[in-house]
Amino acid sequence: QQPFSDRLESLGRRLREDGYRFRTPTPLTHSRVLARGRSGPDEMRDIFGWNQPVPAARIPARYRAILDDPDLFSTGADGRHRAKVRFSTLGGLLLAHSGYPTEEADAVFLGPDTYRFAHALQAFCDRAPGFAPKTCVDIGTGTGAGGLFCAALFPGLGEIALLDVNPRALAFAAANIALNDVAAADARHSDILSAWDGQADLIVANPP
Repeated sequence: QQPFSDRLESLGRRLREDGYRFRTPTPLTHSRVLARGRSGPDEMRDIFGWNQPVPAARIPARYRAILDDPDLFSTGADGRHRAKVRFSTLGGLLLAHSGYPTEEADAVFLGPDTYRFAHALQAFCDRAPGFAPKTCVDIGTGTGAGGLFCAALFPGLGEIALLDVNPRALAFAAANIALNDVAAADARHSDILSAWDGQADLIVANPP
């Protein structure tokens, strides 16, 4: 079987081909939507955005082959399937992260704080139009959202290090690097900057 990050990338590319978009809300909003039932007419957003449990018949045929993948789906006693991962859009990025609810100790988050972080990075970029960093380090990268968003803001970046101590986060980050074709980025296991011994023009972090 392919590594988890490769399967995530493949799934993400398929979703992108199908025009998928989703902006992850707060956990409270998410719980209210799930309690209400089906959120709308878009099957893929219900499945891979809202993580609603659905019968196999509601899952498009081209996605049914992955229903037996225990890293991507769980099956309830009622026979319905729930995706264990989510995909969210951030600017031009499509990012994989942990499914709702994020109860696992190694869950990898993306939500409103991530969007606020991206807005802060955009504001910094707008205030410093002459700033052209060559190297970026993202500490506690999680999904890789910060460093990958910087790749779009600063196209001159030649090296982007996505650092985290959580192996699950590194798997998501690796998938998101490949899914978004950011050749300058790589994901590394690191306790803060322990695995980084170079210089950096730009260091970003979005701590919990």
